[in-house]
Amino acid sequence: MSSPESSARIFPSFRLSLFILLTIFPWLVGNCQTVISNDSLQTILTQARSLVQQKDLPAAIERYELYLRVRSSDDDVRNELAKTYSWNAQYDSAIAQYDLVLGDDRNNFDARYGKCQVLAWKHDYEGALTELESLMILSPMNLDVFLLGGKIYAWKEDFARSLEMYQKALSLDGLNVEAIAGKCRALDGLGENEEAFAEISDARTRFPDNAIFQQLYEQLAPRPKNQVYVGFQNENFDVTYRSDYRTWTAQYYRTLRKDLTVYAEFDEYRRFDQDDQSLGLGVYWGLGNGRSLYAYCLASPDPRVTSTVDFSAEVSQQISEPVSVFAGYRLLDFKTETAHIFSPGFSLDVGKVVVIRPRLYVSRTIMAKATSVAYAIQVTTERIERARPFFYYAIGNEAYRGVTLDNVESSQAWSLTVGSRYWITKVLVVTGAYQYLNRIGFFRSNAFTFGAAYYW
Repeated sequence: MSSPESSARIFPSFRLSLFILLTIFPWLVGNCQTVISNDSLQTILTQARSLVQQKDLPAAIERYELYLRVRSSDDDVRNELAKTYSWNAQYDSAIAQYDLVLGDDRNNFDARYGKCQVLAWKHDYEGALTELESLMILSPMNLDVFLLGGKIYAWKEDFARSLEMYQKALSLDGLNVEAIAGKCRALDGLGENEEAFAEISDARTRFPDNAIFQQLYEQLAPRPKNQVYVGFQNENFDVTYRSDYRTWTAQYYRTLRKDLTVYAEFDEYRRFDQDDQSLGLGVYWGLGNGRSLYAYCLASPDPRVTSTVDFSAEVSQQISEPVSVFAGYRLLDFKTETAHIFSPGFSLDVGKVVVIRPRLYVSRTIMAKATSVAYAIQVTTERIERARPFFYYAIGNEAYRGVTLDNVESSQAWSLTVGSRYWITKVLVVTGAYQYLNRIGFFRSNAFTFGAAYYW
């Protein structure tokens, strides 16, 4: 049995040992964990980068986050995580990660550049330009910074500053494809179409295999502002109708400014052995920021075989480079019936060659008090060459129940149109087309169209 004196001697010694153990133990554990998990951490990081290459971004984000729980001070990996967040359209999360890096090092170029880029993708152009100013202070002669600045100013539609940025980029690398293309787009945005086309023509010659320059050459090719078109169509029906439709059309287009074109149209019809005419006005109007408006109104002074009024308006909005959405309204007024038609849909450019346009039609007739829902899927393609063959295919339900000329109820139909435009000279083009229409269960028809257009 120990004495009180021995217990008093042992107790201070015990407390000292416990204090030392509690102080050193966390350090030992942390260092042991680091030593033990080095190989595992490298494996996790390798997996994250591999998943990014495989486009499995959510799984890559999970691996990056697991790595950073242990190595939270690894700013290079945190920048990789932020970039992966941005590719997955998690912009706020990406900015939060970049801000953590910039909190440690406000001059971290990768974090500053990444944040600037993500802010631009979020359409926060003012914030992006603030970051761009910091980037130009950090690296005043950096090619990537100039290229990024050119894009941001172009998205902001400040084409003068965009051109300035791309010119600085070309002073560093005169063969940079992105800078050449960006400069041409900026020139076109400033209304310098001829200079833009001259630049892209030269680039197309120097880089004949570059698809970007080929596309820009087609987009920037000068288009005549005004046009007159005269055409004739003859549509032959099967034995059910024993009648032809014939139409003479004359159209006049006038470009008032770059984003506004108006046109007038006169049509001479022959339907069911009766003659009729219509007069019309229309407009193509670019509203800016990827939006456009197309509208027309046709009126017939003697409505025996056609509608007295045919009014249509359609607004479109470009969501991304290949995708646009649109919504249209159409009013058809016949001698005995009136219909309102609403038609939303979207268009998808496939490889800049084929356009797919699914759309829905909802029509409401006034007299018959009937509502019908129909659909159509349209596929079109047109090659921009001297000879321009085109193809059009549509399948779906007839859109206007109770208001067609023959009062046919809603039915399935499909049509195919093939044709070509040929430029005889720079100002004269001739057009020919053939259309086959099959309204299933009712009739079939074959239509031939011939026309010519003069530009100036």
